[in-house]
Amino acid sequence: RVISPQSLKTLKACRDWLSKPPAERARWFREAEAAIAQEREKHGFYRESDERQTTPGPIFYQILGVEPGATLAEIKAAFRLKARATHPDHGGDTADFKRLMVAYRQLTDKRK
Repeated sequence: RVISPQSLKTLKACRDWLSKPPAERARWFREAEAAIAQEREKHGFYRESDERQTTPGPIFYQILGVEPGATLAEIKAAFRLKARATHPDHGGDTADFKRLMVAYRQLTDKRK
């Protein structure tokens, strides 16, 4: 069986990687995770686990500007108004828009 030059190169890279001490491999993974997190932040991505919470807290209602007993229609209307004002494509702040999205998802989650 013939091994292609690319496959041989990949096998050598794997062998080199496995020959490194575990501490060096762990350091590389930490650096890679930090670089990925920076890219996500730069482009406005986030992990869904960042927004998980067992129950919607009062802060979510405050972010949307509605009372804790607000109906789904009121929450949606408040979200639409705030989304127009905070959306990054319309000159808003990315962090504010992310908080708004998390609050909206938490308050409209049918499982809770």
